[in-house]
Amino acid sequence: MKAIIRAIKVLREVISEESWLIRIGIGMAWRLSKLASSWGHKTASEWKNIKSYIILQALTLRWLARLFGGDN
Repeated sequence: MKAIIRAIKVLREVISEESWLIRIGIGMAWRLSKLASSWGHKTASEWKNIKSYIILQALTLRWLARLFGGDN
């Protein structure tokens, strides 16, 4: 039973981290998608719907915040 409870706790942490990354990254993904579309990139409008791209943007923002002394 303890192993199941421990596994559930780990899964909750993973899920909450992913949802946090999506909330943070979605705005940047939309902005970059719009910018690239305005430059003529044909598939850029699809980027804002790609989960891995959204998470990448959040991770990039977090890395930049740490690099420049932000709170994240």
